[in-house]
Amino acid sequence: MKKLIKISFIIAFMMAGFYGFANGVSNDFTVTATGEKSLVVRFENKPLGEVLFSIQDKEGIVLHSETIRKGDTAGRKFNLSNLPAGKYFLEMEDGLRIKTQPVTLTSETLTVETEGVKEVFKPTISFKNGKLDFTMLQLEEATTTLTIEDAWGTTVHNDLFVEAGSLQRRYDLTPLPVGDYTVVVKVGKRVFYKAISVGKTNS
Repeated sequence: MKKLIKISFIIAFMMAGFYGFANGVSNDFTVTATGEKSLVVRFENKPLGEVLFSIQDKEGIVLHSETIRKGDTAGRKFNLSNLPAGKYFLEMEDGLRIKTQPVTLTSETLTVETEGVKEVFKPTISFKNGKLDFTMLQLEEATTTLTIEDAWGTTVHNDLFVEAGSLQRRYDLTPLPVGDYTVVVKVGKRVFYKAISVGKTNS
């Protein structure tokens, strides 16, 4: 049985500067090592909505998570001294994207990695009158696949996107048999799902 390790978390109400943002510009955060295997997370923007923040190990196991409420500009201080040496990831997820910041913990120090920060922008999928609209901002290092599956998991359509920039596609699904389908969008290791119904009154 895997041993559970307790982590010390301290809320530090440090007023961080924030900037108004419009047109769906996402939130952001900075991470600073403060010594004694502790780090401080400051949110640069005043969240317009809820933001999910978590600390994960290299296996993706969530060690801590919390919801940053709308308008909250307080910083957070985390003491990771009870964790074993290794690589960990700080992850922020809002309605538009997921940003991951790696940190490395040794027996003596905690280092915030200057490289390896990753951002994945979430896809926007809408379905109306048999037309499926797909929009997403793809970064250069990402590869995206869009798959449409029927209720039995059979692929009825598949697309691969390797170009960087704004992806915009419209699919006419009216030729498909009436039924329930799932749109699966994979961006690297991230997977997003959207359930739709073709040929029904709520389509």
